[in-house]
Amino acid sequence: DGFAPTGIARMPQSVLSSLILGYRPLWNRQRKLAGIQLYVHNEVSPSIDAAHLLRTVAQLWSASSPPLVLSPRSHDLLHDLLAHAPANAPLIAVPGAWLQHDPSLVARVHTAKQRGLRLVWQGGVREGLPPDLARCFTLSLLSLNPQESRLALQADIPVQAGTPPPPPSPVRAGQIYENIASA
Repeated sequence: DGFAPTGIARMPQSVLSSLILGYRPLWNRQRKLAGIQLYVHNEVSPSIDAAHLLRTVAQLWSASSPPLVLSPRSHDLLHDLLAHAPANAPLIAVPGAWLQHDPSLVARVHTAKQRGLRLVWQGGVREGLPPDLARCFTLSLLSLNPQESRLALQADIPVQAGTPPPPPSPVRAGQIYENIASA
């Protein structure tokens, strides 16, 4: 009858009940909401049905919502997302450090890109990728260390006559930046 003995309606087990979620707003230069980064961690359950997670997100996220970047916090979940996500799925963040130590992840990134999946490379602003792998990523989510943050801030200071120009900023247009150290 769909009701528990106490009269409370039973609901199907949702993939969301077995995840730890966190989010961070992503702001553009005009300080307007440009997207949401959703951290997905599966500490409670050893494996998560990535296809179910993607269907649930698709039901909850509308076309008028800001862009969504899924940031899986486990290797297994990232592998599953890359294997099952359709081309119209949210952006998926791939930590650069994980790519260096997992050749099977590199292969999944290439396969996901061929299916039309939009991927975000996550790493330091000075870290590089081989050109064939770099082409797999739509955007980068870049971190700046304190020295790089200082260079970026100095690049915006107007140059006075007789003073040398500041070093170039490490900030590249059209990318997402995180962990920017600033007083």
